[in-house]
Amino acid sequence: MEILHGAGEIINNSCMVEVEVEFLERYEGQPLFHDVLKFMNEKGFDLLYLNRVFGQRGQIYKGASRGQLIFGDALFGRREDRLNGLSNVSLVKYVLLLINYGHLDFAYHLIILHPDIDMEFPMLRRLISARNNESRFKRLILSQLDKFILLLLHIRTYNQLPYDSDRSWPVR
Repeated sequence: MEILHGAGEIINNSCMVEVEVEFLERYEGQPLFHDVLKFMNEKGFDLLYLNRVFGQRGQIYKGASRGQLIFGDALFGRREDRLNGLSNVSLVKYVLLLINYGHLDFAYHLIILHPDIDMEFPMLRRLISARNNESRFKRLILSQLDKFILLLLHIRTYNQLPYDSDRSWPVR
């Protein structure tokens, strides 16, 4: 939180921020997720994605368990009502970041809302369309492969770590 507060104009000029957030207080007085969420909302950002990490009480219970949410990486994106005044280049960078993080729907929506960037950078729409036009068969195979990999990680007990993460599932 100190870094976010100290960032000042950097946050005001940013379109996307990824920050580690805690759900359980590990240090006295430490800010938690709800504090970061409130701060980012006040700065004009919405939560786009949360990679969650669950801690398991392996010393108490030896069986498979979901565990408790302990920390994560929160991805915040600037709300569309707070994009006024951004240059086309900044909007294109934001769209590219959204595409990179798999938020194709939001990226496409911004292209529609800002037709001038679509005219100036027509490759953006093609980039989104190319990702959307994967064959159904390929998507089916990839989703089954993802599930198989998750099963292997589960059998291996999460790589021998006392926690499990959403990163087990790839973002597409």
